[in-house]
Amino acid sequence: MRLDFPSPEFDDAVAAVCHGTADDAELRALNELLRGDPVARDEYLLRIELHARLASDRDIYSQPQDLVPACRTPVINFGDRRVRSARNPAAPALRRRAAQALA
Repeated sequence: MRLDFPSPEFDDAVAAVCHGTADDAELRALNELLRGDPVARDEYLLRIELHARLASDRDIYSQPQDLVPACRTPVINFGDRRVRSARNPAAPALRRRAAQALA
């Protein structure tokens, strides 16, 4: 097996390493590629570090119960017009978590 960088096969091999499902042929091909290509090696290290960080912080992503407000959106009457309040108290926390995840 031979890997090229960049390629979908490289992506699959790195993902297999992260998930512990890489076979011997993938590991040998990845090792050979990483020994000879410093750009591929840098990308590999970046992905492994990202995987490790995401796996170490279980609270980095919001849970489904955080996404659904516990109470209904209030309805405010202004005479004959009905306006729904767009306020969502959980929104700042969700934005903050999303910003942390993207950073």
